[in-house]
Amino acid sequence: MKELAVLAFALALSSRAGIHETMQLTAALGSPLTDALRDLEVAESRKSDGSPDWNRVTGFGRMRDACVAMCATHQPPSPAEAAALRAVALALADGATVPGSDAPNVMRTVAATVTLIEKRAKGESKAGEVIILALG
Repeated sequence: MKELAVLAFALALSSRAGIHETMQLTAALGSPLTDALRDLEVAESRKSDGSPDWNRVTGFGRMRDACVAMCATHQPPSPAEAAALRAVALALADGATVPGSDAPNVMRTVAATVTLIEKRAKGESKAGEVIILALG
């Protein structure tokens, strides 16, 4: 019963916002996310203790490159690419301690964004779910 109330709320919210299930999303999800990844890459490479984790630097950079490609072409990742992107993002989120940033949160956002784009491309994600995930 609670799920129906949540769904009804999401549908009402979407409708009031003028967003319908068949609507194409045109939000630029890539720029702020890729900027955050670039900032993590730079911050990790400049750690003040003199010992940057080059695996993390490389991981942040490769993740940024993948997100730029995905967002620039507006092509969803293949199932294998999506799984790989999520796995790497979540692995980088575990124990990420980049000074002055919320690295774990950024990486979880990357994983969620990949999932959102993948599900939306398959028609498995409703507009209301997209709004809730974007605000969550």
